[in-house]
Amino acid sequence: MKRSGSLIDACADKKARIGRTDGFPVFAKGTVEIKLSEDPKYRYQFHKAVLERSSVWFVESIGQPFVESGPVPNTGRICYRYVLHALNDTDEPLLTRVSLAAPDTFESIKTEEKYVIFDLDSEVPLGDTVGDEADAAVSSRAHIESGKVKREQSESSVVVIESVETSSETVVKRSVTELEKEAVMRARKAQQCRLEAYNNLFLTFYSIPPQVAASDISLALQQCEALVKLAELYECLSIGHR
Repeated sequence: MKRSGSLIDACADKKARIGRTDGFPVFAKGTVEIKLSEDPKYRYQFHKAVLERSSVWFVESIGQPFVESGPVPNTGRICYRYVLHALNDTDEPLLTRVSLAAPDTFESIKTEEKYVIFDLDSEVPLGDTVGDEADAAVSSRAHIESGKVKREQSESSVVVIESVETSSETVVKRSVTELEKEAVMRARKAQQCRLEAYNNLFLTFYSIPPQVAASDISLALQQCEALVKLAELYECLSIGHR
């Protein structure tokens, strides 16, 4: 009985280990690694056959010749590696195949030091400059008198000019602290929506229902639209007909 009990315990332990390491999003026998962000939650290890069956884009990408940038480290079963990457600041991040030896690089949300000068009468910005060039631009556009500009450092590392005195008394600085915070929040929200859309796409590859809001119709519609957009981008709309 003791041996039988030990065998049962060993099997239970093995199942527990498999349950943690061999299921969506990480399959022990998967040969394709996909990293969407630094968050381990968005690190995937998929089967090459599943990706190729689900996406024409993956068929073409995996099939293209690829030269490693250096000595290939021991990555276990992983033979292909993708990260979510944008070619420049204006492009939408896309999956990009990278070397197995390449360090992880992910998109980050950046903030800058910015001055924005508004005309009170027209509410039109007279200046919108970044960094060291701000002082000169503000001075020339708003005719600011020397020593009349008050500054303080905000929590979001944005330089805020609280007031500007001019000869006409019609030009002031509109605080950009809140505007910058809102911009960062929008960027983070868009990034999170993007990650969730990719996760939903990958779920469908394995015939698992996507995670869509059940109590918010507007949000559910946005999630569905984001999923369809990615499915079209990676040429896998046919997976919806299975």
